[in-house]
Amino acid sequence: MSEVVFVDGQTRIKETQDKHPNEKRVDKALYIILAVFLGNFGVHHFYAGKKKKGILYLIFCWTLIPEILTLFDVIRAFGKMKDPENKIWI
Repeated sequence: MSEVVFVDGQTRIKETQDKHPNEKRVDKALYIILAVFLGNFGVHHFYAGKKKKGILYLIFCWTLIPEILTLFDVIRAFGKMKDPENKIWI
């Protein structure tokens, strides 16, 4: 079930796990901070419960590949709408 909430002068729908079966609800600010400062090591993926992706970032941390992918992760996280508790689905 979804419920309607009022956040920052806007009406939003609070979504449940049913709509996001393969995602985890994480704090938006913490996720972005982890991605910016420790994204090359995949810490933000470990925080979001994506251990396989985090391990891949850790294995390839000596290359620039995780840094480039982290940039996309940060942009995608900035674009997601937060709920009243400052959480987003990742």
